[in-house]
Amino acid sequence: MTDDIVIEVPAGRFPARPYRPDDEERVLELWRIAFGKELPVEIWRWKYARNPFGSRILLCLDEAGDAAIVMYSGVPFRTNWNGREVEMVQLMDIMSHPDHRKTGLFVKTAEAFFDCFAGGESVLYYGIPGLYHFEIGAKYLAYSRLDSDVAFFQADPAQVVGSGRGRLCDEGTPGRAFDALWDEQAANYPLAVVRNSAFLRWRFNDHPHRRYTIYGWRTGLLGRLRAWAVVGVEDASARIADLLLPPDPTLSAGFLGRVARALSKQGVQRLETWVPGGHFAAEGLQAAGFVRSPE
Repeated sequence: MTDDIVIEVPAGRFPARPYRPDDEERVLELWRIAFGKELPVEIWRWKYARNPFGSRILLCLDEAGDAAIVMYSGVPFRTNWNGREVEMVQLMDIMSHPDHRKTGLFVKTAEAFFDCFAGGESVLYYGIPGLYHFEIGAKYLAYSRLDSDVAFFQADPAQVVGSGRGRLCDEGTPGRAFDALWDEQAANYPLAVVRNSAFLRWRFNDHPHRRYTIYGWRTGLLGRLRAWAVVGVEDASARIADLLLPPDPTLSAGFLGRVARALSKQGVQRLETWVPGGHFAAEGLQAAGFVRSPE
């Protein structure tokens, strides 16, 4: 689709097009108006401009083509789908100007977004919308809930169990060992973002505001990487933001137990994470003493 998109609604004719670098100020101003707060420019640039996987953004402009009034957008990821590498897009930062809501512009911009970006290798679009946004999407855009269960686990790090022969490492910046582990484990993650070193460096090492520790579990004389977890700490609480475990609850419990002990020594009193409820990662968490809880 070209830049020559015109969205017609009873209120008028509005130009729409994919995002361009010179749209940054337009988007940040729309964010301020739509959400009543500022979006730090460094967050915007990290999430979209410096994303190694690109961006998927469609803007609807006012009739003069000056100001952004609707944005439908998402972050694309390279994704393993049963051995085939495809694109999966996490929809986020979707917004509209208060003066143009309930005019049909939002829905028509969304439809133009999918016409523009979906198809080919781009096979799945997902998000975590609030109830109001989900109901609009379900009514007009065929949003549907995922059937899979998401499980929330928490633990007191001092109470997490699990032991095993291995070495816990602060991995710093992920490198080739992470790529090798992903290649080894990809078949066990038949629908998942490709969590290789490029993804981890962008998503966690390069985040402009948050600091994460990437813990690795290495075994054997050669120190082979067997599992990893990304942890963010805030005061006395910690969150496992991402992890890659093998389908071995004993190994996972040993690794997670060592992570928990390291955090406990730092004064962390609460550790939490989310994983698919039926996934073997949930078994590893339970084996380590994590408790599935309501959020």
